[in-house]
Amino acid sequence: MVIAAFLEYHVNVAFLSIEACGRTSMPYTLDGNQLPILCDVSGPFGCVSALVQNNPVSRVTARQSPATQPIPAFVLVSSLSTSTACLTVLELELSPMEFDVLECLATSTPTLTALKLIEVQAPTLVLFHWIHST
Repeated sequence: MVIAAFLEYHVNVAFLSIEACGRTSMPYTLDGNQLPILCDVSGPFGCVSALVQNNPVSRVTARQSPATQPIPAFVLVSSLSTSTACLTVLELELSPMEFDVLECLATSTPTLTALKLIEVQAPTLVLFHWIHST
């Protein structure tokens, strides 16, 4: 909530990197912030997707939140669709079970020039695998 209040008074932020926006479920407190020169944003997926909507973001780094279940890549990409017209650099954390992420990105991010995909294990998947392999 502190970040949302800060951004209300600092609408000329161009680069924003946050660890968390204070919410782990919808709606995010950053929904609806109008930041006309925001071009680079990084942070947990929910915070990032809330900031990307209706802002001219060209660089996005979206991390999975350790406090929640992993979000499927197609959900990540579809939520970024309002900014894909100017999206050129994208870094995503995703589950190793995501097999169609490149197809999804190819059709929804036509201006992408740099892409970094990072596979991350969900803590519950790691625990499930460990329990059943012992």
